[in-house]
Amino acid sequence: MNHEERDAALLLAAKTLAAVRADDWEQAGAYVEELHETNGGEGIQLLLAALADTLIIHQGGPPDSNAVVVPMWVDTINGGGLELADDVPPPVRWAGRFIAARAADDEPACAALYNSITTDEEFRDNIIAMLDIVATTLDVVGAHPQ
Repeated sequence: MNHEERDAALLLAAKTLAAVRADDWEQAGAYVEELHETNGGEGIQLLLAALADTLIIHQGGPPDSNAVVVPMWVDTINGGGLELADDVPPPVRWAGRFIAARAADDEPACAALYNSITTDEEFRDNIIAMLDIVATTLDVVGAHPQ
């Protein structure tokens, strides 16, 4: 992917997230399809990385090299308790692990997670989970759409 293609793909990724934040899942799906048709798997990988990076940055940036990234988060919707990765549906678990790997700058883990997806249904469900997690987190931390 050249520089112009990458910029266009990132714009589609941003439009996808903005559509989800506006609760327009149909438009978000159209953007993901366009991203895939235009850039294939490389475009989807860029979308996933951009979503994870957006969440990480709005949560205070990547951890330092001595940090330990734990695959759990505070469940503010259901009473503020902690949820472990095994307590959530597989797509949410996958998204959390992808975000944690990205936060730890672990590209081999990100690639392994991406390559672990074997069906179109898993791709769809995992992308939906990533979009939902990032959009919800941005809303909770008060990040306003531009």
